[in-house]
Amino acid sequence: MTEDRAKSMRLNDLPVGRKACVLALRGGGEFQHRVLSMGLSIGCDVEVLHGDGGDSDGGAVIVRAGHTRLMLGHGMAEKVIVRPL
Repeated sequence: MTEDRAKSMRLNDLPVGRKACVLALRGGGEFQHRVLSMGLSIGCDVEVLHGDGGDSDGGAVIVRAGHTRLMLGHGMAEKVIVRPL
């Protein structure tokens, strides 16, 4: 396994076009309920369609999870921990 694949990172740091597996949701119960109701759960694969890849101070991140597109604010995206695929 390469070092890149073993490394976990915040969703908002993942570059556009990269795919990853969700490892953890680092927020309180309300945050977890919200993202779970949107269809984002631990173990699901996501692909970043739009985002800053950690290069700016904030902004929305749009991901594909299955057949669904989700938009997460910067604050929410930084609480989603992923492992690049």
